[in-house]
Amino acid sequence: MDISKVLEYAKITREHYNTLDAKQQRALCNAYLNDKSKFEVVGYSKDVYYNGKYFGSIRLDEMDRDTIGYYGRRTEITDVDIKFKNKKTIKAGSEIMTELFPLNGKLIK
Repeated sequence: MDISKVLEYAKITREHYNTLDAKQQRALCNAYLNDKSKFEVVGYSKDVYYNGKYFGSIRLDEMDRDTIGYYGRRTEITDVDIKFKNKKTIKAGSEIMTELFPLNGKLIK
C-alpha cells in the first residue's frame, strides 16, 4: 500500500505517522481503504455474546458507540429481558458483550 496516499487522506506527516503504534497505523490504513469504496449504510447490527458465545443480533438505526467492530467491544449489564428471533432470551441483569457492525446497501459512486 502507498503510505503517501494514507498520509494525504489523514492529513498528517510521515513523522507523526511513525509515532503511532502498529494498531493505530493499521486503523488509519483501514479507514483509507474503507473510504475509497463507500457504501450506503442502511443501519447497524449489534452482535450479542453471552457466556463467550454468539447469542444473536439486534438491528439499530443509529450507532451507539464510536468504534465499530472488535475494538469497539463493550461489556454491558442488561436492564430488561432481551428476546431474539431464534427464541433465545437473556434475562435482565445478565452480563453480555456486544460488537457493532454497519449494514451496507448500494455502492455510492
